[in-house]
Order: sequence, then C-alpha cells, then structure tokens
Amino acid sequence: FGFVEMPKAGEAKAAMKSLNGRDVAGSRIRVKKAESKPHPESGLAG
Repeated sequence: FGFVEMPKAGEAKAAMKSLNGRDVAGSRIRVKKAESKPHPESGLAG
C-alpha cells in the first residue's frame, strides 16, 4: 500500500488515470482515491 497527497484535485485525477493498471516491477498496480473510515465515538465500546 502507498498513499500520495496531491495539492490539486485535477492533478490527482490525472495521475490516477495515467497510472492505474500500469506495470511496475512486474506487477500491475491499482490506483484509486482513498476513502476514510468513520471513527467510532469514544465511550461506546464495551
């Protein structure tokens, strides 16, 4: 896994489009926007 932050949304979309499915060192990579997971509210775990 790896994460990259881009300053502009348009640049990020262009990078994802051009890199997704590319071969890197013999392996095909998948590039997509990361999605944040909701954090459980404190005090609810039992």
